[in-house]
Amino acid sequence: MREYDLQALDIFNELADWVYVRDLNPESDKHYWGNEAIRGAFRGGLTLEQFNAVDLRAITSPAMAEWNREVYQQVQVRGERVKKRRTIYPTGKAPHVMDYEYSPLHLRVPAGAEEGQKEVVKVLALVIGKHVILDDDAQKEANRAAMLFNFTNNAFILLPGAALDPPASATSAAAGGPEPARPSDEPDLPHRPALFTNLPARRCYAPRGGAEQQQQNPQPREISLARVLGTCSFESSEARQALQTQILSLGLRDSAIDLEADTPAHLREDGGGGGGGGAEGEGKETLPNLPLHRNIRFTPVTDPVSGLLSIMVTEHDVTDIKLALENLRLAREQVTASLMYTYVV
Repeated sequence: MREYDLQALDIFNELADWVYVRDLNPESDKHYWGNEAIRGAFRGGLTLEQFNAVDLRAITSPAMAEWNREVYQQVQVRGERVKKRRTIYPTGKAPHVMDYEYSPLHLRVPAGAEEGQKEVVKVLALVIGKHVILDDDAQKEANRAAMLFNFTNNAFILLPGAALDPPASATSAAAGGPEPARPSDEPDLPHRPALFTNLPARRCYAPRGGAEQQQQNPQPREISLARVLGTCSFESSEARQALQTQILSLGLRDSAIDLEADTPAHLREDGGGGGGGGAEGEGKETLPNLPLHRNIRFTPVTDPVSGLLSIMVTEHDVTDIKLALENLRLAREQVTASLMYTYVV
């Protein structure tokens, strides 16, 4: 990829859009450059030196830090272009709703004294932010919903429902002939990727490993119904298959299905193999962020974009509750044993 000098970025001062260069690496989060438009968005305005000196880690919330960590992996590690919508709350000013585009940028920057050379090339994120004019009530509600979904502690996953796979008889009757074949590269319904995932869900299902593993596996695994069920312990593969069939049979008038799920130990430990109730091929993956105990609810809903039947998956981390109940049970047993011993003596 082509390398650029800091001076080449001055052309972005002609734009009204926010343009800046940032290292999103959680270990060294900092600005390297910003155009006049974004520096003027700060209260009182900032010089370039002041903009670069802003302590980003001190003003970034934990939720936003997690969001930035995800973008860092996509842009600076895997070299992808990413588009995101965010609401910015600058001090003393009205919020800005922004459409951001993040691109990898190979930038020559002055080296530190320990580098032993005049300059080094760093892979950073070139960020272009465009203001969104919210004059539509539906768009305002969509932005509020997106923010709430991403900053909640619960994992939300929207999966495609069975409406995407109509029965063969219905398809044949409507078309007046045999059912058309599914494209060879299209996965079956349980393995189709989610239509929507929020930040906590992506964090839970992120595999162990940092930048090195991400480079070795540049395409992270999609979240699907088979993958969700593959992270739960079942008495047998038949039991897991039966629940999967029941979920895919849900209609809009059906009640939600609740599952108390325990995460198999091999999914949270290095070097784990298969076993437990994991789905085929799931045992090779390590998911250290997945809670030990979850309540998972599968609710039939209508996808607000396509209008098709979908399955809303809500995951609640109940690990602390489970541990507290177990500790209470043990304490009761100890008290009962102590009273019995006292009575016998």
